[in-house]
Amino acid sequence: MKKVLTATALAASVVLVTGCAVARAPVSNGFLFTDLKGSESVGSATSGTRYGRACSANVLGLVAYGDSSARTAASRAGISHIQTVDYSTNTVLGVWAQTFTLVYGE
Repeated sequence: MKKVLTATALAASVVLVTGCAVARAPVSNGFLFTDLKGSESVGSATSGTRYGRACSANVLGLVAYGDSSARTAASRAGISHIQTVDYSTNTVLGVWAQTFTLVYGE
């Protein structure tokens, strides 16, 4: 009886927290897994010679941390003129979500 109760509680916990950790996506996040990439052209169509990366994460929809802003990514690479901004989003079971912003420019 104790095993059944434990299994039921575990299953209920998974159902309740699934989908809590979400990240930026051009389409809705996948139920089990998400691995998406996207782009936003800011300036010219060509990518610059430098690139910077910034990231943020979310755990269970309870704790979110990081700075995935284009400004942070650009400053890390010493970019003063942003040409293209790409992003990558990963989620797993709604428990973990992560977004990377990649900035290209001069």
